[in-house]
Amino acid sequence: MVCNPFCCTSIRTGAKRIAIIDIVLFFITLAVSVGLEWSLFNSIPMRLVLFDDGVTSAETYEETSIMDDKEKHMVGKAVWIHVSHAIKSLSEYNHTMGYSLYMGLLIFMMGYFILEVWLCCILIRAASERRPEFCRKWIILRTILLIITLAFTGINLAQMQYTVTDIVAVPLNLLRIYSIFVVIQLRKKLRQMDPKLMF
Repeated sequence: MVCNPFCCTSIRTGAKRIAIIDIVLFFITLAVSVGLEWSLFNSIPMRLVLFDDGVTSAETYEETSIMDDKEKHMVGKAVWIHVSHAIKSLSEYNHTMGYSLYMGLLIFMMGYFILEVWLCCILIRAASERRPEFCRKWIILRTILLIITLAFTGINLAQMQYTVTDIVAVPLNLLRIYSIFVVIQLRKKLRQMDPKLMF
């Protein structure tokens, strides 16, 4: 049975809107995350500390190395900040290797951005052209990317460390969990419209 998650529009139209909202929110989240990470941690080596009694303070890394009686939950740097600093340190010893790693990281990020745009386009095309096989591809890739993202967040939570990126990305992750449910329902709807389809 197909469940329409939208009360005022068709599931095909809703899926198209979800695709557009997702890609826009992705780039907004990326811009906000990069801006906050660099402003908080690049200029001044600081991190936010959340105490159990609800008090929040900003301390330098040297200060946070000395623990109080209160339990602290750390808001640390995002993974890409650590990677950037590691490459920068390596390039001071081996310029060629550091440059190669920078280029590799740049190519990886560009590939990821292209993948996000492609996922948006393939979902719009799936809804417009009634192509359930495109829905299947989208569901698989989006689920894999979401699992990887949540795995990094889970590792941080297990260590009681929260990055600014983790916090900023909460709305995007919630939207993507919902969008997977929407596309699953869209795929069911399209297969019902044409029972001959095997995907």
